[in-house]
Amino acid sequence: MSTLKVNTITEVDGTAFPFGLTKLQEANSTSAVSDLQFQSLDVTTFRAFKFICSLKPVDDEVVLYFNWLAGSSSQTSTAYNYILDGANGAGNAFRLANQENKVLICDNMGNQSLEGCRFELNLVPQVSGDVTLGNFGYGHFTYFDKNSSHRAGLNAFTYAVSTNIDGFKVYHNSGNVAAYNYVLYGVKR
Repeated sequence: MSTLKVNTITEVDGTAFPFGLTKLQEANSTSAVSDLQFQSLDVTTFRAFKFICSLKPVDDEVVLYFNWLAGSSSQTSTAYNYILDGANGAGNAFRLANQENKVLICDNMGNQSLEGCRFELNLVPQVSGDVTLGNFGYGHFTYFDKNSSHRAGLNAFTYAVSTNIDGFKVYHNSGNVAAYNYVLYGVKR
């Protein structure tokens, strides 16, 4: 038996694998912050963004929200439509859906050891020159509530405003983010 060892996979033009996916930034911190903001993203080079994050709140039983940013301005029109479908550790299904001025990413997470939220978001902003089908996102989440009860599921949302977007933020309904670990990727056009 022989083994084939490949050190690098590239496209014909020399682009390295994974093709079109570029790590933009990463962070790991236990210093409390009011939110995680990503402003002035390069929407000319990148069509979409992949955000993988785990975080824990300072306060117990808080939720995690998302807003698009245009420049440094949070987009808060009541035009976000979201759905969270999930199940708890006992297998009971739940659905949370609403139209409001923010998107619910994780609901009522705890702040003890191993609690908090872990999630991935795939984000497609509306950008000048694109067909007006942007400003949406989808992903999945897993979190532990204040009683260390596990919950997991999928989410999807749209922002029914044709505002050109170049950033986003995640934040709690009250209190700060106590600790976080994330990586942000750009998906090339």
